[in-house]
Amino acid sequence: MSDSNGGVVVRMPQNAQLSKQMRHLGAAVYSENADADQLVKEALDAGKLQVEWSYVQFDDDPIPVPTRVPQLVSYGQFQGDPDRVLSHRDRFDAPTWKPCRTGRRPTVFPDRATAEETVAEHLATAEHFNIVPGNLRMAQIVPVEEYEASVRRDPSDRIARRVTEVELEVARRKADAAAADAAAIEAGLIASKPAPSSSDWTGTHEPRVQSRQRADGSVVYRRRSGGKVSPSFDNIEAARRWRAEA
Repeated sequence: MSDSNGGVVVRMPQNAQLSKQMRHLGAAVYSENADADQLVKEALDAGKLQVEWSYVQFDDDPIPVPTRVPQLVSYGQFQGDPDRVLSHRDRFDAPTWKPCRTGRRPTVFPDRATAEETVAEHLATAEHFNIVPGNLRMAQIVPVEEYEASVRRDPSDRIARRVTEVELEVARRKADAAAADAAAIEAGLIASKPAPSSSDWTGTHEPRVQSRQRADGSVVYRRRSGGKVSPSFDNIEAARRWRAEA
């Protein structure tokens, strides 16, 4: 099945439907050396099993979050004595993916390769932590339009879908408002940026005394005399006296 411009999603068979349909394969296809999950996946891919699908949401991090559980407990000797937990251990038992709840959108991938890599990464992590992979091993990658079509076919999901659409529209409006605020702030920063100061000194009514306007609008003065230039002064009188004081 070819990918679409809208991206792809991952789906896996629902447990109840899968258990019912697997009986149609017959016990003869299994052997002690056969991988039952692989046989079922091949049957699903070939269209030999008709099941209901659940679309998958993946956690951003494939590493599961541990649950702290007591490892060593000291129980009170007599009734009423408090128990004490001496140590804990981390238990990893929750998968890093879940069936998409009604009204929630599954994880959408830009292309098939990214989806396949994500599924493989989550399965490998589950195997490392001894987490039951469940039906993710029989997952299929389909265009996102297939998920959207399944939502439209489900009348019970219309209200939840409408709620999701409203939430999406509110999020878009908030994003637009934030972008407008950012643009206004940026425009204010540009407007408040001091204009580049001019390096040109101009003459004044006082002989050999020049003036220049700073970027903040203030005016400074200097005097040129005998090939030398005075420092900048805030008033013309100080510039006039500079040569005599020097």
